[in-house]
Parts: sequence; C-alpha cells; structure tokens
Amino acid sequence: MLKIGKNIHSELTSAQITSLNELTEVMKGWDGKHSRESKQATYYTFSMMFFYKSLMHHYFPDDSESRIKIVDNYNFVDYVERSLIDIDQG
Repeated sequence: MLKIGKNIHSELTSAQITSLNELTEVMKGWDGKHSRESKQATYYTFSMMFFYKSLMHHYFPDDSESRIKIVDNYNFVDYVERSLIDIDQG
C-alpha cells in the first residue's frame, strides 16, 4: 500500500503526503511479525482497519449493514490484499 500511495502523490493533499511519509519511515525494516512489542504491527493493523472501513462508502451509506457484511468478511480482505499486490506489480 505504501508503494501505491507513493505512486499517486499527485492525487494526495499535502497532509496526506506528510502522513504517508511518516508512516513509510515507521514501517521501514518491519519483519511482518505481529509481536506485542511491534509498533509497526500496530500501525499496519490500524491502517488496514481504516482502509477496509473506508471501502465501499461510495456505494453504501456509513450505517449500511450491507457494506459491513461485504467488507467485514474474510473473502473480501483476501480479495483486496491480492488486488493490492496485482496493482503493485503493474
């Protein structure tokens, strides 16, 4: 996701670019492990939760049960993660 964010700098606000740069610095060298001491794991989990919650807002209102059912299931999460990998690889 960080690579994708870097590729769309022109579409981000200056505050979003600053946040992305700060997050990139924090995430450097993370081994992907979700240990209790890992600050990066907390950032990753929170970022992904925010990302998933923000999906589908265009199609469903904030309080929509349908949107929650779509984005809160495991298949959707797997689909999005595979899509991000495909986007990153071009």
